[in-house]
Amino acid sequence: MAIAQNNSQKASGAMVGLAIGDAMGKATEGVPKKIFDRAAAGIREFRKAPENHPCFHLGANQYTDDTQQAVLLAESIVDRQRVDINDFGWKIAIWGEMCRTVPNFDRWAGNTSLEAAKRIFEGREPRHSGSLSTESNGSAMRSAPVGIAYPDSEVAFSMGKQSSVPTHASQISQDAAGFVAGMISSLVHSGAEPAEAVQSALAGVKSEKFAAAIRLALMISRLASETAEAILGTGTNASQSVAFALYSFLHTPKDFEATMVTAVNIDKGDSDTIAAIAGAFSGAYNGLSEIPVKFLSVENFEYIKGLGEKLYELSQAAIEWVMSKPATAKPGKPLF
Repeated sequence: MAIAQNNSQKASGAMVGLAIGDAMGKATEGVPKKIFDRAAAGIREFRKAPENHPCFHLGANQYTDDTQQAVLLAESIVDRQRVDINDFGWKIAIWGEMCRTVPNFDRWAGNTSLEAAKRIFEGREPRHSGSLSTESNGSAMRSAPVGIAYPDSEVAFSMGKQSSVPTHASQISQDAAGFVAGMISSLVHSGAEPAEAVQSALAGVKSEKFAAAIRLALMISRLASETAEAILGTGTNASQSVAFALYSFLHTPKDFEATMVTAVNIDKGDSDTIAAIAGAFSGAYNGLSEIPVKFLSVENFEYIKGLGEKLYELSQAAIEWVMSKPATAKPGKPLF
């Protein structure tokens, strides 16, 4: 029972950590470091984005489209009891239409996601709506819920790739989404140490460019953040942003706040996505109880925490179903 409770805390920690990182990182996304780095320690709490920033209309504790999409994916998994890209694709289509038509609903959504959402809204099947050319991080930023729902990291990787397809269908984007889901699965369900989780999640990656970036992040995890930033890059390409998010986590794996400080205090980078992924990793490894109280004022905390709990309950129901089958039974479709 204690182990199950601890893992449930990790599941909630992953979801809440994602939202916290996103909310913190929006204030510095694309912003030159000299504008906000007024103290040597940098930003260590929620702040509003600077005036004239696309997220200036959001409150200090509010998150961006990264968490909006992660919540949509989590809700779809809970509703359908599995990753269902048709259901998720339609949710994305409605979200995209709201971004276009509802004042102040758009929270700096990426063009790749918005264009795919429009295609689905106009009748394209989600399996064929995603961009084949982009290598961006727009699906990796939202795939943590998949890792919570699927306790087998290999299956989580596969389902993470599937969750990418409606908007981001390139090999690198799919691999990045699968990698994040696989990492979260290992950290939440297997009690894996960070380096072990990385190696497990890397096993399914096909893109050598992405795999090389992840291996490099693992190799330089003890270097200073400014050096790592120069080596890895912090742009929207999934090979850069997922690698730097991983570095941020590996650099201080047992300190959630320190990981957030590293992820958000970068120079003109994609800090909200980097911090969202790093926050999910750190929350999954350390658990919700290890996240400082000052961050629990993040927008919709209770609801997002509850989604983590529901996803974890779903994973346990799947394990019970598998365990109830005879040992000689042939495996069917993954999980649910």
